[in-house]
Amino acid sequence: MEDYEIPSLLKKIHDRMKANFDAELKSLGMTFSQMRTIYVLEKSGGQLTQKKIAELMDVSHPTVVGIVSRMEKAGYVVCEKDPDDHRNKIVTLTELALDKNREGRENHRRADARLVAGLSDAEKETLLSLLNRVYENLENRGDESGCAKADS
Repeated sequence: MEDYEIPSLLKKIHDRMKANFDAELKSLGMTFSQMRTIYVLEKSGGQLTQKKIAELMDVSHPTVVGIVSRMEKAGYVVCEKDPDDHRNKIVTLTELALDKNREGRENHRRADARLVAGLSDAEKETLLSLLNRVYENLENRGDESGCAKADS
């Protein structure tokens, strides 16, 4: 096996999952990024500043501004200036966004089922464990070996 095969396959999986999810969300008039924004807002009580959304989604503030702007035009969110800091905008979900989120979650459940179709419960657990270990290796990238550091 070549060293680049695993990262290449992970990238292909990510790209295919996003493309499939975007295709399904298109019927709802939404994108993956918009659905993710709704999820973050809903999980946080339905209201956040754009700055906090950017932080929670791990994307740039200008990216969030663009997503939220399109969502506001579609009626998924309402934006207001933060009365405590006029540099910030507070984003609030609308009922339409909550309805779309319910439909989007059903699409997500179907996509998840396709992702692991044909795998036994034991294989799913093994896959999850291995992917978590790979992620931890990347999180601990300060260690030149790529391995998690042992506790002292």
